[in-house]
Amino acid sequence: MPEENAKALASAITSAKSNIRLCPVCCNLTDQDICNICDDPRRDNGQIMVVENPRDMAAYEKTK
Repeated sequence: MPEENAKALASAITSAKSNIRLCPVCCNLTDQDICNICDDPRRDNGQIMVVENPRDMAAYEKTK
């Protein structure tokens, strides 16, 4: 890997470590105070959905 690409990768990893945290509502990864899913006012807060891993949730979100 060229040195420039290696430095960009290292910078991206460091940035992710500094900026990514768990959503206090659902424990999804986010770079905001509350993830965009929990922050969506169109959501029905009276229902929950349990998924095995974040990929399952991402796939579900794509179907709307």
